[in-house]
Amino acid sequence: MKNLTWQNPEQLFVAQELINKVKSKCCGIKVYLKDNTIPEHAFSKSYANALTSFTLEKKGEQVFMVKTTMYPPQGESIPMSSVESYAGKIEGNALVFTYFSGMPTQDINEMSKVEPYVVYYWKESGMFIMEGENYAADM
Repeated sequence: MKNLTWQNPEQLFVAQELINKVKSKCCGIKVYLKDNTIPEHAFSKSYANALTSFTLEKKGEQVFMVKTTMYPPQGESIPMSSVESYAGKIEGNALVFTYFSGMPTQDINEMSKVEPYVVYYWKESGMFIMEGENYAADM
């Protein structure tokens, strides 16, 4: 580990504060993920927010998500939708998807490997958080 030298005490103070904030955030996230698991009943519901909805299915260690996004009509056209399929695993309160297909499928061999796409479960509200938006279960 390299020791850093500073021109004045203010630089050292700012650097130490940043290091402490990063450490506290990282450690807090790890604890949160371990203590907040996704209940089994969450995999038997549909979730929606505005024009996007998704369903989840758990098969052993694998989790599959089918995400449907509706696009409003433009002028005289009819509404369009896109369907995306994801496959991944559960890590604490997160679903970490590493496979993707632009077509409905649950066969990983038909999917492409992608950078992790993460969806979080918010235990207190029973909602998922995807791309900064809350998705509530359909009633």
